[in-house]
Amino acid sequence: MATGEITEGSSSSPELPKIFSFQSLEGITNNFSRIFCKDPFGPVYKGTLPDTDKEIAVKKLEQSAEIPPEDFENKVQSVYELKHENIVELIGFCNQTLQITTERLLCYDFDPNESLQQHLFGGPKQQMAPIRLIPVPTGTHVSK
Repeated sequence: MATGEITEGSSSSPELPKIFSFQSLEGITNNFSRIFCKDPFGPVYKGTLPDTDKEIAVKKLEQSAEIPPEDFENKVQSVYELKHENIVELIGFCNQTLQITTERLLCYDFDPNESLQQHLFGGPKQQMAPIRLIPVPTGTHVSK
């Protein structure tokens, strides 16, 4: 996979994730103002692809240890190949150096209306039945 200025959504083949430029993801997320949530690896923004109006989630990875671009892209390819109904699909990424920093972003399908529980068990969220606690004897028993 090659990095750099590549047009939004381009990919050399259908087996590869789409490569987005940092500038296109800036536009898609309204200059990273549409924050959806935060997690330990960085904030997640809501975005809309201009050509299809498809909503996506854009995770902007926090700056961490310097990982060579080829290693990062190999890891992205591995995640892209994971296909399962319980895993949100990775659709693309950005791995672009701007001046002195490297911006790394991951783009996923966005589905705000479904939770992991809904994906796993189907239907609306149901409350669990109350748990019945059984008293445990606290004395000491010595057998001879």
